[in-house]
Amino acid sequence: MISQSNRFYLLILLIFSCSHSFANEDQGGDSGLSLGVGIGIPYGILGVNAEYRPIDLIGITGCVGTAIIIGGMAKCVGASIYMPNAKKSLAPRLSVIYGSNGLLIADKDGDLEVSVHDGLSIGGGIVAGTAHHRVTLDLMIIISSEVFDEEDKLEAQGYEISGGALPAFMNRVKTSVGYRYVF
Repeated sequence: MISQSNRFYLLILLIFSCSHSFANEDQGGDSGLSLGVGIGIPYGILGVNAEYRPIDLIGITGCVGTAIIIGGMAKCVGASIYMPNAKKSLAPRLSVIYGSNGLLIADKDGDLEVSVHDGLSIGGGIVAGTAHHRVTLDLMIIISSEVFDEEDKLEAQGYEISGGALPAFMNRVKTSVGYRYVF
């Protein structure tokens, strides 16, 4: 699993590597359909995402991904509201997503328990790029997740939870980054 600091460095690398091509391409229109790959809640932890924007202000999204460690299926559905009159090259958005938003890794005397859990997440982010090539950056806050109930249950059974040293609020704040192709 990629640590928070490594996600940040990956994000910076993507922004700088794409900024030159974003500045030079024509800012044409789009059909409203886009497909992307990335890491984070909007991508099913690590996976693909499809979004359809029936109008400029609203996007309807779905994703399928995997939790790398267990090879389990992760999924999500949601909606985004884009800022009115935003440039197509830089579009701020607010998102609500229901689906896989928690990965739990617990250990008790070598007995490893790994599971993916669903819940509701909200967040904000930006979509930046050209008419056809875009990078997405989001900061998501987990509102609810089955992972927290499962974590309490496993701790009561004597399991040690991976990432337990983080402050409680940090377990609810997640970042995501992805690449999106707009048709």
